[in-house]
Amino acid sequence: NVHEPQFNIRKQIKKYQFKTYSRVPGGFIGDIFFNKSKFACLLLININTRKAYAYALNNVEVEPLGQANKIGPGSKGNQNDYGSQVYTITYSTTNKKTTTNLINVFKQFLNDVDHKITSLRFDNESAVKSKQFQTMLRNNKIKFIPVVEGSHTSLSLVDRLCRTIRDISYNMGIKILNQDSINKILNVYNNMYHSSLSKILGKKITPNEVNEHPELEQQIINYCIDYNKQLKV
Repeated sequence: NVHEPQFNIRKQIKKYQFKTYSRVPGGFIGDIFFNKSKFACLLLININTRKAYAYALNNVEVEPLGQANKIGPGSKGNQNDYGSQVYTITYSTTNKKTTTNLINVFKQFLNDVDHKITSLRFDNESAVKSKQFQTMLRNNKIKFIPVVEGSHTSLSLVDRLCRTIRDISYNMGIKILNQDSINKILNVYNNMYHSSLSKILGKKITPNEVNEHPELEQQIINYCIDYNKQLKV
């Protein structure tokens, strides 16, 4: 198989990558998901339990900072059922309304989440770095951890979540992304067996199941600490 050597190389490289985890429970990674259909939402994923949340952002103006990368089945991108290609785009929000909108949906997230939020990792997003958003984080005793530009490992979890959203929406035949459809997609994701969690815990398990049992999250933390220590030796 012509692809087998490349696959084996990727597997070998993955063996020497540090596990991404939060030493303190309640750590999240956030990102703003934006596709060609102009739908934008705040994505949040618990670093340890992998449970994901999404909140639609309205009236978001965006400014592309780089070339769009086509994603989808096949190396050249994929035409989905509704005749448009799905893109991930590096961009920055440009209007003050976005900051207010982001604060409002994040407050909704704080009301929805079951456990205390201790930290938030985010990339170089102007609305997140704004004084208003940072004040809200401090008021809720949430530590902000900016992701270093070019740090692919730190954002790998949310990048993978974006691809999973694409795959689930494609398989479910969802043609329009909005708050209702993204809720349906994440309901499937949060209740499906997660390969990384299952490997760590030695049994098939879902993000929701791990999220409901703090002792399982602690097992994941301990595993990642030991794994990363071995790589440093």
